Amino acid sequence: MKAIYEYANYKDFLNDRISQFPNNGRGVSSRLSKFIGVSAVMVSQVLNGNRNFSRDKLYLTTLFFEMNELDREYILNLFDSNQSKCFEHINYLQKRLERIKSEIQKREALTFSATERLSSEDVSYWSAPGIEKTYP
Repeated sequence: MKAIYEYANYKDFLNDRISQFPNNGRGVSSRLSKFIGVSAVMVSQVLNGNRNFSRDKLYLTTLFFEMNELDREYILNLFDSNQSKCFEHINYLQKRLERIKSEIQKREALTFSATERLSSEDVSYWSAPGIEKTYP
């Protein structure tokens, strides 16, 4: 799945997120509809592009998917950007999305860096000369 900041539309993100579940997301829309308090038909119409969630329902959707704070903030701002009709507001939101994207990328870089350090330490430990390798 693409990184959240690669999406230009919150509905595309939701469709991709649902498809990541087992059986290509079968039954997830129904569970989501119960969680956020709307009909399964409404969720289907939103995901198919015919309707929109309210911002409150989208917020509940981020809770359903257990999104972290930065990802939640990104998707809610993306929603606002998709809904706005005011050019100035859209520009403001796009700048905000760029700042959030930058924060997400920093978080990803730190996570990758920590994983990479751990891996290289493990490798050097297990391949150090003079250490007898015993495995359980």
